[in-house]
Amino acid sequence: MGKVKEQQFEDSRRKQINKAAETYLCDQEEGDNCDAYAVLLEESDKGNGDCRAADFVTVWQPLENSVSVDEMIHLIEDSISEPEVPEILQKIDWTDLRGQKTTLLQTIDFLEKSGIKFDETVDVKQITDDLTGILHLIDSLQDFAVDEMGVNSIHVFDFEEEENRDASTPEENFARTNAEIIFQTRIEGEGLYVDDEMSKEFIESIVDDRYHSDIIKDMIRRDILNDVLLNPDNFDKDQDGNFTYDASMSEYGFAIEEYCREQFKQRSCKYKVWVEVERIVLDKEGNEESYTDEECPIGIAYRDNLEDAVKLQELIENGFGEL
Repeated sequence: MGKVKEQQFEDSRRKQINKAAETYLCDQEEGDNCDAYAVLLEESDKGNGDCRAADFVTVWQPLENSVSVDEMIHLIEDSISEPEVPEILQKIDWTDLRGQKTTLLQTIDFLEKSGIKFDETVDVKQITDDLTGILHLIDSLQDFAVDEMGVNSIHVFDFEEEENRDASTPEENFARTNAEIIFQTRIEGEGLYVDDEMSKEFIESIVDDRYHSDIIKDMIRRDILNDVLLNPDNFDKDQDGNFTYDASMSEYGFAIEEYCREQFKQRSCKYKVWVEVERIVLDKEGNEESYTDEECPIGIAYRDNLEDAVKLQELIENGFGEL
């Protein structure tokens, strides 16, 4: 990543942090709120996470005595919003584009090395230059997808092609080929879909999704590659000494269940913190009666466990509570 691109990314991230922190921090004596966030991270690393955030940076007055360093970091990070992505980029299939870029690279390489000539009206060098320009455009789109949109790089880049590896090792080829076979064999069987917790529909929604299937296949590939490099004698070979598939390798397919179960746990239970507006009505004796307008409650945050949800609720109460 070049210096210009790194600076652009840093500037973009700084804007995000400043925007997220403006709800909780005020104008700082030195620097901006992003610099204040960096100070809080540094103090947390020093072991001062339980100290008041206001001891180190300028905090909005209602929160001065109620929010610790670690709590302030948590609030800011939870408030960071991702940049708006143009709809046209949201519709790009990054895996398809990855393959198309590989084809483009191969085409440019062929034109440059083959010495092919068309008629005198066709300038081969101009063609390769134009195709290279398109290649650079794809480079920029891919960088944006990973750095700004948060797309998993495995779906964006063909790392073998990017690293200009002209030939894979026998072990890598063996691992890659069999990861595909094992994945396909496992999802076509019935055993994968018999589970006490996960429904067949949920499992299918994972394995039929290219985003998830690419990750699973890469997990299997890496497991096979690690094993074959560490213990090559444990794998069968043909008469020419090439690694071959054997039935015991089907066990690598259990990575599919593990991945699906992890996804299920992440999705199956979350806690939502709400803010609602309550109307207070006094009766004739001056006693309070209340009711809640059902149109008013607004969800403000999700937490993965009850402890974190209650902690955020208490933090809001301490910062804004007047009752």
